[in-house]
Amino acid sequence: MEGIKIGKQTLYRIVVAPLLILLALLVFLPGAARPAKSTAESPQSGAQQIGDNHIGFVWVNGPGCANASLRYQQAVSAGAHWTRWPIYWDKVEATQGTYDFSQQDSVVYGDLNAGLQINGIIVGTPAWAATSGLSSLSLPPLGRGTRGLSIAGISPLEVSSAASPPMNLDKPVFSAPEQKINQDNYWARFVYDTVKRYKDKVRVWEMWNEPDAPDFWSGGAAEYELLLKVGYQAAKAADPTVTVLFGGLWYWIDPTFFPRVLAIIARDPEARANNYFFDGVAYHPYTSVYNVPNFATLARSQMAAAGIPAKPLWFNETNIPVCDDTPGHSCAENNTLMGTMEQQAAYWIQVVALAAASGVDKIFFHQLYDDGLTWPAYGIIRNDSTPRPAYYAYQTAATYLANPSAVTSRDLGNAEIIGLNSAGLGKVTVAWSKVRASVPVSIVAVNTTAELRDKYGRLISVVQPSGGYYRLTLPAATDPYPQDSTVAHVGGDPYLLIERGEFAQALGGSESSAAPTYAAGGPLPGTTASTSLRFRIIFPFVPVGLVDRGC
Repeated sequence: MEGIKIGKQTLYRIVVAPLLILLALLVFLPGAARPAKSTAESPQSGAQQIGDNHIGFVWVNGPGCANASLRYQQAVSAGAHWTRWPIYWDKVEATQGTYDFSQQDSVVYGDLNAGLQINGIIVGTPAWAATSGLSSLSLPPLGRGTRGLSIAGISPLEVSSAASPPMNLDKPVFSAPEQKINQDNYWARFVYDTVKRYKDKVRVWEMWNEPDAPDFWSGGAAEYELLLKVGYQAAKAADPTVTVLFGGLWYWIDPTFFPRVLAIIARDPEARANNYFFDGVAYHPYTSVYNVPNFATLARSQMAAAGIPAKPLWFNETNIPVCDDTPGHSCAENNTLMGTMEQQAAYWIQVVALAAASGVDKIFFHQLYDDGLTWPAYGIIRNDSTPRPAYYAYQTAATYLANPSAVTSRDLGNAEIIGLNSAGLGKVTVAWSKVRASVPVSIVAVNTTAELRDKYGRLISVVQPSGGYYRLTLPAATDPYPQDSTVAHVGGDPYLLIERGEFAQALGGSESSAAPTYAAGGPLPGTTASTSLRFRIIFPFVPVGLVDRGC
């Protein structure tokens, strides 16, 4: 295992990866769910690996997953550069002092050979180290909590022992005088050994998953601050170059959790010397595309209020699950928290654009396959390996929204317009209606012609500006939620306006440019300067008793 060399990975990217991508494209062409697209218009034509370092999937592969090679082909050809999956401590060290990393080793090397970077999660207290909970109950699957009732401060009726704070967490991280990892601090030991094992292979480690959800973490803010502190110090001792993430936050279960932990960190005398015990913070925005900019603003303001320098933001779970692609179910069962396949495709384009405009460092789709839960369907690919329409929207985002060197945005109240200076393309403008009505807009032209493309990258037409503006009518949003607001949680089908060339100056350099890049064309009914409509409470409920872990 340790013998893998850089040369081998380079050979994969140059020779093998292009062949896998071509094979995957050929496999997908017959799929009935694929939006019609000519070969000439495919954004994949002639590409080796599209996308950039900002997008990924949850559960590309994992211990126990079948068809690993196909899953890798599909993820890479979609444009993903990252995968996120957990290492369950309770599974690796089910018996105290005995490790079994065999399945994890296989996945780590499979990810690396596919050219994917890994956002690893360390989570799950073994029963022998647990301080509370039921050893007969597993943690809920990623993206699928909460189990039972756990809102408004009411704890779940049953919680796994794997969610409990581990024993001896308050013991020193290092033993004196040797300053080696203290074997009596079980969490410190496991984090150190895991990070050391995958040194130079897994470069990002997330300390737990959704610690603000009681069925993932039954401790409080103080216990999590200690878990984060110990994990950070142990990980950095094993590999000082790794990135340590604050465990991905669900937020809606306990909106006060993050600021409470930050306040404890700020009072810790060791925090400043240890980068406040985290190098980045992860959030899990679901369902509403506007949770992306709002969580970004909220996280930065809360860090600033605690006196903690701003950290990179990783939105490493996001999606709107599909309600119209499972026999025996329909969107009428819960249309406030789900979307159609077409809406899911629009959702991904919109969140990638909003993430770029909000300065979010990484954004991951949850998840690649449906795996253990088929309704609501979270996968961008069905369990029979056929892609949903969102798969092709993912490719479109990877092709046209990759590597922006400058981003500007304009919220018109009833429409969103985001411009990106996209490497090798020029100016790419993404625009959509925020309301359940079509919206006319005018977009400042920086070239004499532009390609108008849909969310699947299909060429609609070649357009010319009139009076210095491209004039478009954005399709109406179709989702029915929320009924008491004019703003839809997923906008209408987005348009991509591509003006090829280099236009960095026309973009104003950044989203904070004083000179507006965009202007509204004519009266816009319902337009408002307020941004308060962007924020909404979305609480994804998930059925009780789910135990799958990604495959």
